[in-house]
Amino acid sequence: MSLLDLIKHRKSCRKFDPARPVAPELIDRCLEVARHAPSACNSQPWTFIIVTDETLRRDICDKALCTGVYKMNAFCREAPVLVAIVSEKMRFWAAAGRQARDTRYYL
Repeated sequence: MSLLDLIKHRKSCRKFDPARPVAPELIDRCLEVARHAPSACNSQPWTFIIVTDETLRRDICDKALCTGVYKMNAFCREAPVLVAIVSEKMRFWAAAGRQARDTRYYL
């Protein structure tokens, strides 16, 4: 499948079965792909936090993802896995580029 076909036929899931866990191998594959995403100076200024605990997932959704303007994200309460992406302070070369161009590359 070409990249264009892949992009055209992708789906965004909004319905989940919370009783059906995601295999750790699939989570690892997704993280491996995400790790190869481009970043300024290949700094990869992020950390991925995998949340599978039901109580913690619901707490995160209730406090961060499903309130105010984010109410449309209520479907995340049923997701069996959440991935929190935390940006790190920029490394030297990315920070220098940010200063020169006034751009936050990690975003």
